[in-house]
Amino acid sequence: MYYFLSLMDLCYTSVVPRLLRDLTAARKSISYNSCMTQLFTAHLLAGMEIFILVSMALDRYIAIIKPLHYMVIMDRKRCNVLIALAWGVGYWHSLALLLTVLSLPFCGPNQINHYLCDMKPLLKLVCKTFVLSVSW
Repeated sequence: MYYFLSLMDLCYTSVVPRLLRDLTAARKSISYNSCMTQLFTAHLLAGMEIFILVSMALDRYIAIIKPLHYMVIMDRKRCNVLIALAWGVGYWHSLALLLTVLSLPFCGPNQINHYLCDMKPLLKLVCKTFVLSVSW
């Protein structure tokens, strides 16, 4: 699990260099496609990292609570399923977020006054008002 977590942290290098380049450039702008790519990649990696951390917590919990059954419960197949689930959950989360953002009508000044292309700065550019309702 630590191996996959370190790989996830290494993958953040696909988001951070663009951010650093934009911070040091004279023209501090990012295209719409680059913004959507940055949004998708950042949320993909963050979602995968969170799920890997949850999997590691489950692994430690089983090791402490059922130490004699640990090798039977957490076999290689279960670890592979947890890693595949991390990739799947991260991908579907970021894809759903991206499709939601792409369906929003943007208008007005197309300038994001923020150093990273994320949800909160993007929602300030939306034309219509929207309400997020959750029903339980």
